[in-house]
Amino acid sequence: MSKILKNSLFLIISFAIFTYTFIKSKHNLFHDYYLSYYVISLFFFVFGLIFFLLKGETKNKIILFFFSIIFSFYLIEGMITYNYFNKFSNKVEQSNFYDKRSPSEAYKAYKIKYNNLRYRIIPQQFWKNNSIDIMPLSTISNSLIFNCNENGYYTMWNSDLYGFNNPKSVWNDIDNEKILLLGDSFTAGECVNEEDNIAGNLRINFDKKVINLGVGGNGPLSNYAILKEYFHKTNSKHVFWFHYEGNDFEDLKKELDNKILKQYYLSDDFSQYIVNKQNEIDKFLINFLSNYEKKIANQSLNIDFDWGRFLKLYSLRELTIHSIFKKPHKIKKEFFEIILKSKKYVEKNDSKFYFVYLPQFHRYSSYYSFQNKENYEIIIKFLQSNDIEYIDINKKVFKNLKNPLDLFPFQSAGHYNEKGYNLVAKAIADFLK
Repeated sequence: MSKILKNSLFLIISFAIFTYTFIKSKHNLFHDYYLSYYVISLFFFVFGLIFFLLKGETKNKIILFFFSIIFSFYLIEGMITYNYFNKFSNKVEQSNFYDKRSPSEAYKAYKIKYNNLRYRIIPQQFWKNNSIDIMPLSTISNSLIFNCNENGYYTMWNSDLYGFNNPKSVWNDIDNEKILLLGDSFTAGECVNEEDNIAGNLRINFDKKVINLGVGGNGPLSNYAILKEYFHKTNSKHVFWFHYEGNDFEDLKKELDNKILKQYYLSDDFSQYIVNKQNEIDKFLINFLSNYEKKIANQSLNIDFDWGRFLKLYSLRELTIHSIFKKPHKIKKEFFEIILKSKKYVEKNDSKFYFVYLPQFHRYSSYYSFQNKENYEIIIKFLQSNDIEYIDINKKVFKNLKNPLDLFPFQSAGHYNEKGYNLVAKAIADFLK
């Protein structure tokens, strides 16, 4: 090792950590999640200055000790990551049916078979675009939507006349006891077939009339926008608002930066009158998809050892830094206001509003840190203090199981599996009795 490199080693490491963190935090020096990494960068910088003043032999010993520590870290990380993916791989092999094709391979194959197949496009993909005149709130209508593979098979579902995951007949049903579902991908029913998602289970197993307006990637503001735009078409008596603790607060931050979505929050009278513009939305989304299909060609199915996770010491950081220095997602005041606005809107239209709290995989896994316990308690107190009826799925479903991980695909991070969605639907059906 050259003398210049040896003397500058820790300053170089400090610069590398700072640069990477600065990019990942989107140039925010005070980002809660990345603050600990800025501190580590500062530590290496100060130590690097002190290192300059040390004698040669002492420097050699410190460098040897440092690389020994790094080697040990990667040895531990390798064992943890291998154990995690080995468990997953064993379950995949035992399934005997896992479709190991990449998303692009499966999509191309199914597209030959189904003329109306469209790759899943979600509104979140346009949140950063403040130059468009219409903000889509759903996907392409009257199409077969190609979705994801978490449970061993690629799912596809038929979008209704407004681009949601429903049988087309639900919009013609005049029954005024219908249930309306609002939420993100967990509500939409990502990675399971339509009959196995929450809405499908409520229809088939519990004889409920349901309209599912869940959309992948949605946050609270998008849910509110959908409620304002489509509620009058649903003839629903019960509105269930699904909150996913894993990312809803982070999604809200992004939604508030979109000029169209923010108008729903700022003005009770704002509307895009989007139910009358589905043809225009479809044209926009189909045009976007024609370019997007080129990008998905490089997508792969992540069922093998994750070298990126290993090199970034992901598991070790989860079990140390992130477990010790917990940084729950910040709850913006707009979240509480949006919930209250939604409740008021629903009740003004002679319907009932319910809040459903959905827990994330990290809450139960020993391979991840759970950051949002504090937020969970804040939300429950908020619901109670505002007389909002709610269903705590953590208590009603997951805590009653010996192993809550059984409700996730192959006990790995992702959405709920078929069993998980079924039990969530049962909790809702029991609540309505």
